[in-house]
Amino acid sequence: MKGDRITAKIDWYDKFVDLDYTPAKDDLICLYYFEPAKGISAKEAIGRIASESSAGTWTTLHDLPARVEKIKARAFELNGG
Repeated sequence: MKGDRITAKIDWYDKFVDLDYTPAKDDLICLYYFEPAKGISAKEAIGRIASESSAGTWTTLHDLPARVEKIKARAFELNGG
């Protein structure tokens, strides 16, 4: 807590992972190989990749803007690294 303000880091990486998503015919599909850093789960890693490869931001947001839902990447499959 700084003074009377509460500061908190909010990450939205999980919002970029949807393992039930079925890609549309016009979706661009990319295949990535990754090795998560120590302490980061594979699911968090794919959320970070999807976020930082599309509409994510390095700035901490307190709310994820609604417009991001339409344009964000979705990590929809996880098969090893």
